Amino acid sequence: MAGGPDTSKLGRGSFIVAGGLAGAAFWLTVYPTDVIKSVIQVDDYKNPKYTGSINAFRRIFASEGLKGLYKGFGPAMARSIPANAACFLAYEVTRSSLG
Repeated sequence: MAGGPDTSKLGRGSFIVAGGLAGAAFWLTVYPTDVIKSVIQVDDYKNPKYTGSINAFRRIFASEGLKGLYKGFGPAMARSIPANAACFLAYEVTRSSLG
């Protein structure tokens, strides 16, 4: 958005948009990994349903398809966009304040 490493001429709105877009892009790509991690975390440790992350991926994909790897994506994205936008803005405002 700045056309280079100097972000001093960008406004706060640009930082908010950049942070929101970066957060959305990040979660879009890593969300299936987070779903797999979550199902393993809540799995019964005495009688586990999954033997590992690859097994969890295969079983989720086989039973629910790609949609199963994006369970809960809407709420996660609704949280991620404003959180990352605020993080980018806070970082840039702090950085410019410190010189």
